[in-house]
Amino acid sequence: MRPHSTTPARARSRPSTVDVRYPFFLANATYAVVEGDTAYARSYCGYPGMAIACEGGRAMLKLKGDNYTVLDIDYSNHTITVADVLASGSDCPRVTHNVTLPPETWLNLSTTANVNLVFFFDCVFTTATPPPSALVPINCSSFPQRDRMSYVAAEPNLSPRDGSNYLSRLNSDGYGQVLKQGFQLTWDPSAGSCYLCENSGGQCSYNAAGDGEFLGCLCSDGSVRSLDCGNRK
Repeated sequence: MRPHSTTPARARSRPSTVDVRYPFFLANATYAVVEGDTAYARSYCGYPGMAIACEGGRAMLKLKGDNYTVLDIDYSNHTITVADVLASGSDCPRVTHNVTLPPETWLNLSTTANVNLVFFFDCVFTTATPPPSALVPINCSSFPQRDRMSYVAAEPNLSPRDGSNYLSRLNSDGYGQVLKQGFQLTWDPSAGSCYLCENSGGQCSYNAAGDGEFLGCLCSDGSVRSLDCGNRK
């Protein structure tokens, strides 16, 4: 198995709670947006693909069917740090899937804060195909098959910002702690149809059913307008 994972090169301190607000929205919260004579009962105020659910006392973001724990949201820098839930229950998690962003989300993988990791699980070697000399096997007693070797390595074309400290923990049972630090996603508030709305002081609403079409700009006076609220910031 050769799944990819993504993780930041350096950890940051995390708050104990997560402040969920626009452009994120609560996954179980829907609103009735009325535009003219049309009422959209299942709509939300926020960006597509940025719903946050509360599960077991933790804020969760779902990406392509996989759950990620929300560790931090930085609204000033437009970043969210999340960690795979598979990494939370063990110091030696087996990463079984890639990080895949659904096409409808407005989130993107950070191109500056993350390092791509490649996992090789349950490798069997022979005289003709010996183990790689440059990699140290993952040292986890919890792995079931002791006659096979598993490895984790950073992709060679990426260089973490704190390489010596970071890479020294990859090829041992310490890699689980690295995964628990999570990875960073970003969003661009100037992209898409929301820019004009937000620049006028409004917030964007989308239809939760169908293709998630843009419904209108929610303005502070309670009105819903097709493009913006008429006042530029």
